Amino acid sequence: KLSGRKAAYHETIDTVTDRDLHSPRPVANVIPGSYNGRSFTPADRYAPGMVNVLSHCNGMIVIDAATDKIKKGEKVKFLPMRWDFLRENFEAFTS
Repeated sequence: KLSGRKAAYHETIDTVTDRDLHSPRPVANVIPGSYNGRSFTPADRYAPGMVNVLSHCNGMIVIDAATDKIKKGEKVKFLPMRWDFLRENFEAFTS
């Protein structure tokens, strides 16, 4: 818990992706990007361990290991990178 808040779990925003996304291997993938109020846009360039891209993003999505492709317009759960989007109960955040 941060700053004495009761909420300990990340809030998610249900949205859609504005392009096709592919998961190259059967592992969970974190895809940094931006949410503009209507859809999620993945960062142009990202790779495991890259943190410099995060300065251009306002959040991320997590693709479950069982999911190999998410098509444009498909629903995803966006995790904002702001600490005031926390909730008191746990909700799975994989798309």
